[in-house]
Amino acid sequence: MLKELIEGKKVIVFGDNDISGRDGAEAFARSVFPYASEVSLSFPDGPVTESNGRDIRDQMNDNSQKGISPKETLQQLIDQAAPFQPVDDEPAQDETDDSEEDETGDDETQVECQPFPVHCFPAVMRNYVMAGSESLKCDLSFIAGPLLIVMASLIGAARVLMPTRDWRVPATLWSVVIANSGSMKSPALKLATAPLYKLQAKAHIRNVEKLEEYDKRKAIYEIRMKEYLKEVARGEGQPPDEPEKPDEPRIVDKIAGDVTFERLAHMLKHNRKGVPLINDELSKLMSNLNKYNGSKGSDEAVLLEGYNLGLIQVARKHDPNDLFVPNSSICIGGTIQPEIYKRTMCGSYRESGFMSRFLKLYPDRSAKQYPGKGIPDEIKDALMHVVELLDQLQPEEPEPGVYNPLPIYLSNEAKTEYKKFHRWHNAEALTMNGDLAAEWSKLEEIPLRLSLIFHYVQNITESRIPDQVSAETMLNAIELAEWFKNESKRVYRLFGSEDGIEETPQQKQQKRLIRFVRRKGGSVKPRDVQRSLRGFRTAEDAETALNELVKNSVGEWASIDTNKQGMPSRVFQLFTKSTRRLPTSDQKTSDISGVVDTGDGNDDSQPLAESATAPEDLGDFLEYLD
Repeated sequence: MLKELIEGKKVIVFGDNDISGRDGAEAFARSVFPYASEVSLSFPDGPVTESNGRDIRDQMNDNSQKGISPKETLQQLIDQAAPFQPVDDEPAQDETDDSEEDETGDDETQVECQPFPVHCFPAVMRNYVMAGSESLKCDLSFIAGPLLIVMASLIGAARVLMPTRDWRVPATLWSVVIANSGSMKSPALKLATAPLYKLQAKAHIRNVEKLEEYDKRKAIYEIRMKEYLKEVARGEGQPPDEPEKPDEPRIVDKIAGDVTFERLAHMLKHNRKGVPLINDELSKLMSNLNKYNGSKGSDEAVLLEGYNLGLIQVARKHDPNDLFVPNSSICIGGTIQPEIYKRTMCGSYRESGFMSRFLKLYPDRSAKQYPGKGIPDEIKDALMHVVELLDQLQPEEPEPGVYNPLPIYLSNEAKTEYKKFHRWHNAEALTMNGDLAAEWSKLEEIPLRLSLIFHYVQNITESRIPDQVSAETMLNAIELAEWFKNESKRVYRLFGSEDGIEETPQQKQQKRLIRFVRRKGGSVKPRDVQRSLRGFRTAEDAETALNELVKNSVGEWASIDTNKQGMPSRVFQLFTKSTRRLPTSDQKTSDISGVVDTGDGNDDSQPLAESATAPEDLGDFLEYLD
């Protein structure tokens, strides 16, 4: 009967958070494992106890005090479920054998392509991406990736997110769509950047008018200057006043395509919010780097500065006026074919971290289809309205020539969610090596950058923009960042074994130990490790290895409540990622407590109204969920 019920299905086993509850859940998971397509384990939050541990009802009752519904709590438990894999007493793989692993640290030899989570986007972006995808009959990511760059560039150096007092995060993003020729990536890029080119067309008209006026004033100045010099040469009487030289006009640029570095530097001087580099063929941008200077890597270094609002300073040989641009923002976007990407992003571009900063979008190939009717005008107009409002954002100018981005902050709830991601993300990083490990360090900040973009896109139409990012916005940003992490794993398989970096025995042991703890439901005692894995002769050896994971912030020790005398019992608990989802809405005031976090370390939240507690009776409990 049980076999027929679960055969071929995904099974999630919920257990009480005590020793017997975890053992029972694991035993049941082991019994259904041969029949289910996938088995996972999930336990309530909190420490593992010897007995009377927390169960699902306890977590629902606690969450109800925070305004989180039972269904949302259940979804939270489902999302945080850890994959279960039976572990034999004598595993075939020892601590030095990594034949089934690659640099991603995954057991699977194939990372599947996941649909782009367009529901994470604010409504105006989501509607445009979905309508554009339907019109071009292309993957959502073809439009979503470049549109993110457009929105990021419109914020640029005008605003920053401050998770702490000394940590400022810009909206700047780099992305690349990797796809074969004929896959509709170029039309999708054109569609995504169309609003930016509309702004550029209007700016171009004003630029032409400014230049024409400047040319007239300059011609008059030159005539008057000649007359002035003649008068001075005569030396008769009081010399006339020297004519005033007209200032060069400020040329506004909204986007840069196939430009040289010299041109880009000049554009940044006149556009302190930043200028995005967007090119249909990203390989053209790469080939232009360092093309016109003798110092290899100098242009690349400038772009790296532009990723983090760095200082760009250029001394030109024949120009006494050096370029000095602090708080520079350079967003980069484009498309490239897989094999060209593989050849281009190599060598110094990998070593410098240039490649690891790109968010990668690599959708599966699909047959080309006849296009649809096009994007409805109301969807285009809605996006264009937001684009025009974002374009008006500017950095503050406390004194002439000094430009500083204005800060916004995280609410306490948003900061809590990001901390969960940060902890889990860096635990994952320990299971990786080589270039992907370097990329993981760059991806750590992506939820913050995405949340800053989403915050302004969602709120720019309001009369007053909140100065804090909500938890809902942060959760959407985290989910999208997790998707990009999966894409990074897929893209790095383009390089196969070219990385050439070998893991140390200690790294291999840590990866093996982390996988073991995951398969045991996320928590183990040293004795469990010593009994189940070769290489740990004593429980003390296992405890030492687990202590190393604690030092690396992969997990923590949790005490077990017990009535026995003597030393308290404890278990090692692996940190897990936070994927609790909240409904995406376009309301500007979140239902979640809106306490602003200005980086002072105070994570206290304001309690919400209490809800009814979950009933103890199983039948009543199921009705309660409905």
